[in-house]
Amino acid sequence: RLERNERDPERLDSLFRLDHLAARPRRNSANLLVLAGAQLARDQREPVPLSTVVNAAVSEVEDYRRVEILGLPDCALVGAVAGGVIHLFAELIDNALSYSPPTTPVRVSGTPGGDGGVLLRIADAGLGMSDADRRIANTRLQEGGDVTPDPTPDNARHMGLFVVGRIAARHGIRVGLRGPAGQEVGSGTTAEIYLPPTVLDGVAPAAVEAAGSWAPPLFAPGAEPPGPQAEPEPEPA
Repeated sequence: RLERNERDPERLDSLFRLDHLAARPRRNSANLLVLAGAQLARDQREPVPLSTVVNAAVSEVEDYRRVEILGLPDCALVGAVAGGVIHLFAELIDNALSYSPPTTPVRVSGTPGGDGGVLLRIADAGLGMSDADRRIANTRLQEGGDVTPDPTPDNARHMGLFVVGRIAARHGIRVGLRGPAGQEVGSGTTAEIYLPPTVLDGVAPAAVEAAGSWAPPLFAPGAEPPGPQAEPEPEPA
C-alpha cells in the first residue's frame, strides 16, 4: 500500500529496497524449512507463467536491478511446483549476483527442449570457478541437498546449493553449473536448469512418451557439463 500511494521517486526507491532486503531473512527461513523436508507454503493450484515465476524470483534478491531477462519460452508451470521453482531460481540468481562484480549484469534466458521441457540459463560475469570447485558444486546439486547439521563455514556458505539440490530432487528438475563458452572463456559461471515436461502445464503425458529417450545434458560429478552446442534443436511448432 505504501508503494502504491508513494509519489516521491526517492522514497519509492527506498521502499523497494526495503522490500527486497526483507526478502533475504524470509528466504533464509524458507531454506531451513526446505532442508527440514517441509513444503513451501506458497504453492497454488493454478498454473503460473514461466515469466511470472522468473520475475517473482528476481523480486526476492536485493540487487534486482542487475538482472536482465533476455527471453523465455511461452509456457507455464504447474501451480504445485511454482513456489519451489521460484525459490530455486532466487537462490541461483542471488548466488550469481554475489559472485560477480557489482557493475556487471546477470542474464536469465531460456530455450524449449526437444521433449517439451525447458532449459534455463543464469549467467554471470564473475571470476568463475575452478574445475575442482565446479565438480564439488555439481555433486552437491545432484545429491539432492544432503547437508549435515554442523554449523561449519562451508555449510553456511553453500546452503543455497543444498537447498537448490533438495528442491530440484523433489520435482525432478536437473541443475548444473558450467564455465563460460566462446568469447567469455576465463570468467563467469552459468547455471543451467532443466524443467522437465512433468512440471510444465499443458504438456500431455502422451507427448512426453512420444518424445522418446531425449535427455538434457548430464552434469556428472566427475565431468564438465557440456556447453550450449550439446543441446538438441527445438522441434518446430
